[in-house]
Amino acid sequence: MSERIKIQKVLHFKSVGKTKKTVSLTTNPLTQEDVARVSKMRDNLGSNKGDKTLMFGTKEGRGFSALPDPGTNYYLAFDTTQHKKNELPKVGDPITLDVFNEFTESALNTIQEEVPNLNELTGEDRRKLLMDYLHLSVPGKPVVSNKTNKPLTNCFWSYIPS
Repeated sequence: MSERIKIQKVLHFKSVGKTKKTVSLTTNPLTQEDVARVSKMRDNLGSNKGDKTLMFGTKEGRGFSALPDPGTNYYLAFDTTQHKKNELPKVGDPITLDVFNEFTESALNTIQEEVPNLNELTGEDRRKLLMDYLHLSVPGKPVVSNKTNKPLTNCFWSYIPS
């Protein structure tokens, strides 16, 4: 059986949702130029010819350069309807939020091999030990699409620290 723990993580501001009731954050900082470039390519999907040129043999061709890597995406349910644009964080600004990480059964078995008394630990003692093995965990609490009722790829919930 898997196990989730709550941790604090530094995430980076990306954008505010269209309804101004969600905030998008990433594990890797982005710049305003990165966000604008990805948005432009998404808006022109199907008619994109590429954003860079390259000499290919004796003729110049057009293609795509690598997109920035945002890392893992997180959403925060947060009402920004009263915020003016200049009151929002800048793209890439760090924000510390709570997120859930999940240890799969196989990860817990791996930890159990190194720490035989794992199942005897409870509460904060267990949480502290699992923090030492955070590299074996995966993000928990995926965002589920309202349309398909399936988890979105690489998108998880974050929360205001309690």
